[in-house]
Amino acid sequence: MSARECSNGREGPFKAVLVLILLGALASTLLFSMPSYAQSFVTGTVVDEEGVAVEGAKVSLWFGRKHFTSVHTDAEGFFELEYESITRYNVSIYADNPSTPGVDYLPVWMQFADLLEPGAIVT
Repeated sequence: MSARECSNGREGPFKAVLVLILLGALASTLLFSMPSYAQSFVTGTVVDEEGVAVEGAKVSLWFGRKHFTSVHTDAEGFFELEYESITRYNVSIYADNPSTPGVDYLPVWMQFADLLEPGAIVT
């Protein structure tokens, strides 16, 4: 039995409509399965052990090994990072004064399993 005989004699428009329906179903599946992320912000203040603000600390946002963005803290140690909302991310903080010997502050890594509530304090 040939492929033509298996098609039940339906050619042309029927196949074209079937292909369009399948393509439409595939496109809608892909569209609705694509994650849509809202823009969010991580803000905070970097302080040392004595609570003194650390100016110029580099604060970076990571998702696994993918780097999203980095900023430096201001004179009050404040930073604000904008990113696409995800459920798990890492924040790294690094500060060093090149005019002093050695490393002033060791790098810090923090992982968050879920987005925190506004105003949450992380130490």
